[in-house]
Amino acid sequence: MPTSDDNPAARPAVGRNSGPAARVAVARDEAEEAGAAEAKASKAVLEKLLRQSVEKRFTAFEGESGKLTAADRRTLLVSIKNADMPARRVPVGGTASRFAVWRARLPYRFGGVVASGVAVGFALIGVTVAVRNTPSHAVEIVTPLPIPVQFKRADGVIVADRLEPRTRYVAVSDWGGQTLLRLWLPQQGYAMASVPSDWLRPAIPARASAAQ
Repeated sequence: MPTSDDNPAARPAVGRNSGPAARVAVARDEAEEAGAAEAKASKAVLEKLLRQSVEKRFTAFEGESGKLTAADRRTLLVSIKNADMPARRVPVGGTASRFAVWRARLPYRFGGVVASGVAVGFALIGVTVAVRNTPSHAVEIVTPLPIPVQFKRADGVIVADRLEPRTRYVAVSDWGGQTLLRLWLPQQGYAMASVPSDWLRPAIPARASAAQ
């Protein structure tokens, strides 16, 4: 039998005067739904790209990789590297496409992904993600106690489960009373969490905080 958890419209309305536990639960559910929707949309884009020619996949990898999750970007990259290309010579005179030049510099046959190529590919993706998610401002929570919040990576893995007081977080964007926060974790990359905007306030500059 369907429950209110299965139907977002059936959930009780949560306003500014609702208790913290109810608001946290709703925010957590919305974050999980957003993550599932992102993964579903990414899979649809990947399936469409895999049906296209390898040249078009290469162009999409450079221009549309932001629509894919990290796992789907890896799948697309592997499909490009392992594609059979009978003609490998690069035309003389600077008329070769960027894809032809890229392919010509790879070994003629290989079964796995070339490690250096993967490193370069993900470095380019990292730069693209960093540019698109340029921080708008630094914030901190308004309460003196931690708030449960799930920070998720693009592949859906939860890497942090709370907001700590007197800790600066990067607010990437604000919309509809929600703020999207970004958290950087060494060797893991960026993780995101969406929280009600009124949980936050502008972060106190480090010098001012130390003087208090």
